[in-house]
Amino acid sequence: MKDNNNETVVFYPEKDSTDQQADNHSLSSQGRLMAYNNQLKNSLNNGLKFTDLLDVLIKTKDLDKLIKAVTSLSTFILDDAYLIFPQQYSKSDYYLIFINRLFQIHNNEQVILQSSDRNKELYHEYPN
Repeated sequence: MKDNNNETVVFYPEKDSTDQQADNHSLSSQGRLMAYNNQLKNSLNNGLKFTDLLDVLIKTKDLDKLIKAVTSLSTFILDDAYLIFPQQYSKSDYYLIFINRLFQIHNNEQVILQSSDRNKELYHEYPN
């Protein structure tokens, strides 16, 4: 059993496809690139799922769908080891967006959703 988590990873030339006992740490260059590419695709697909939920939050008039979307977005983990999205809303921001959408759906938009660049958060502004 190996105790060292910082082992050197050695890349060997691509092995014959009949040799199925290759160690995970000795992937070929092609195998390593394919694994990296697949992880990037997974990260991007995760981002697309996020934008699909955001579309629902922005456009739906169905209250059940709205609640599900905001609940999912408030717990959604967008970043991973391969892809970091630098600008993201917080849970409280999603709450404000949700409240704003409720007002819109009921034709009672009494607040203006604003963004504070200094604090990097959303806030409601009440006119008058």
